[in-house]
Amino acid sequence: MFYSLGDSEREQDRLIRQIELYGDTEGIRFEAGDAVCELGCGAGGNLWIAKQLSRGRYLGVDTRASQVEAARRRADALELRNVELRVADASDTGLEAERFDALFCRCVLIHQPDPEPIVAEARRILRPGGRALFIEPDGPNHYCAPGKAHLMKVFHARTEYAYGQGRGSPEIARNLYPLLVNAGYRSVALTPHVIFATGAQPERCRAFLRHWIEIIEPVAGRLVTEGRVTTGDIRAAEREAQEITPDLFICHTMWRAEGVR
Repeated sequence: MFYSLGDSEREQDRLIRQIELYGDTEGIRFEAGDAVCELGCGAGGNLWIAKQLSRGRYLGVDTRASQVEAARRRADALELRNVELRVADASDTGLEAERFDALFCRCVLIHQPDPEPIVAEARRILRPGGRALFIEPDGPNHYCAPGKAHLMKVFHARTEYAYGQGRGSPEIARNLYPLLVNAGYRSVALTPHVIFATGAQPERCRAFLRHWIEIIEPVAGRLVTEGRVTTGDIRAAEREAQEITPDLFICHTMWRAEGVR
């Protein structure tokens, strides 16, 4: 699997901050006694799940050992005793079938050229009647204006580099419904989570723009080398990210898909 995100502590911190900034997990609840598996747990940004499981268990799976170790440190810092973490492929976890009451997977499928095996594996390890919840970004649908032409050019070049040409599934958010239905899930529901900020919220805007620059930074050199953007585009994008004007508007969408096994 091609992976455009870094493993540094800075990048792990960004991924954790992203969850709070986007707010797409707000309102998600699990039963106190549930056994919940997260596929693609990363550095532990979703350990809020474990906090809800006062009588249950959380198991996080990630294919990258560095991320699992970071999640383990975070769980220890939060003094969570109901957490298990392991290195495994999300499409072939090695976990026993029908083990979990709920399955959570956020911003993982977009990185997969073929997301079907992960969706199938999620269903396999769910008990009958168990709930799966997937959250994915609408990759091409990031908007920021006015005065952010270079930032948008570079950001969309990064999206194409990260997920285009068979590296991932940039259109996954728009295909979640048929993906789950075809995998055999019942009662499939799709819900948009629209994220926005305006110039009337300068600190929120600044956080978004800085976040987008941080997404670009790990691959900026490759974007220039491959001729997708110029060094001048990168520098102009960084300048634009510093400029907060009263008429600024930022918007993009995350999609939640839920299904029952």
